[in-house]
Amino acid sequence: MEEKSKDSRVLYIIIGFLLAVIVFLAGGRLREVNPFGIAKIEFPTETPIVTSASSMNTPIALNATASQPGVSVVPPTLTPLFWSEEIEFTVQSNQPWQNTNVEIRQGDFLEIVYVSGEWTGRSSSPGFSGPDFGASPGNTDECYPIRGEGSSLIGKIGNGQPFKVGYQYVGNPRDTGFLFLRMNDCDKLLFDNAGSITVAIRVRR
Repeated sequence: MEEKSKDSRVLYIIIGFLLAVIVFLAGGRLREVNPFGIAKIEFPTETPIVTSASSMNTPIALNATASQPGVSVVPPTLTPLFWSEEIEFTVQSNQPWQNTNVEIRQGDFLEIVYVSGEWTGRSSSPGFSGPDFGASPGNTDECYPIRGEGSSLIGKIGNGQPFKVGYQYVGNPRDTGFLFLRMNDCDKLLFDNAGSITVAIRVRR
């Protein structure tokens, strides 16, 4: 009986060793080995992956964290923003309302962004500025499209109320019609203005 018991233990050890080799080759891990030499094994679970929209061949683990080197978590991809119309337009400082020929419809999203240029509302005085001059409390005459505002870039849509553009305007206008731009200055005072401002005009419908 004792020899049979020894033979059984040897057999268990051999079986345990063979199982360990099989698990190692299969990619599993040994958790513990019991006194009889039989290994308890744990096979790796597959990690779900999400594919980056920018690279369809680069899998990224859903449970990835910033501490994992070489792995970045990609947020859900949104549909790229597209514009129904996009142009550049140069606004002259010595001209009244200038039609951009960009038509704004009900519900349109409008963006006007400064691109380049400088101007001045009085060429006889030194210094030019960008499209946002800031407040000028002295500009109280009714001839100013926006009273209290300096020589800033302003706009209006159709026959609507003037609004300040400055370096950027973003919004959903209530008025409809063609977009007009100009410097905030009286028509009778445009003769001594100098310079121009170029902007990008973008519309999404």
